Amino acid sequence: KAKLLFFASPNNPTGRMFSLTFLEALLQKTSGLVVWDEAYGEFAQETAIPLIQNYSNLLILKTFSKLGLAGLRIGYLIGNSKLIGELKKANIPYNINRFTLSAILKFLENTEWMKTQVQRIIQEREKMVQALYTVPHITPYPSSANFILFRTPDGNKVFEELKQRGVLVRTVDSHPLLHNCLRVTVGTAEENQIFIETLRGIMEKIAS
Repeated sequence: KAKLLFFASPNNPTGRMFSLTFLEALLQKTSGLVVWDEAYGEFAQETAIPLIQNYSNLLILKTFSKLGLAGLRIGYLIGNSKLIGELKKANIPYNINRFTLSAILKFLENTEWMKTQVQRIIQEREKMVQALYTVPHITPYPSSANFILFRTPDGNKVFEELKQRGVLVRTVDSHPLLHNCLRVTVGTAEENQIFIETLRGIMEKIAS
């Protein structure tokens, strides 16, 4: 039996989620440690945190990086107090510098701002998915993260065409199942509109 299981939900780069029903069924069947990465969890509006009180073998990873604080390089984990105690034994002293700690504490004083930002990104994400459905030869995939995966007829060509026009996305087709797929991060309404219009122009040019 596996002693350690890792899951990312939402997943990167697909943006898809494992259900909490799946997680709970897994926790009931294994005695191994289950590490549940919720780096993009705020954009999914669903969390496994309530399951902590019932399952001592569940450890949840979180980060501030996806909320505009990537430069601080800080995250945290949530789990059973006994499990956290064991992990602390291997923790190096002074692993968070004073500036990072001060910045995070200040950030946490205004969580309403964070919630507003998350809601804005979710709304823009859904608009982008619907807009991508209208772009010729583009197949977008539903996402629960702050990015969208989409398939193109020629991923490398579309990537280069976008880059030449000042629009940068990420190519992810190194995985066989993601051949010709690209990943775009949800930006501001204006940035998203520029991306959609630019992509539409490229695809219409390729199709002609």
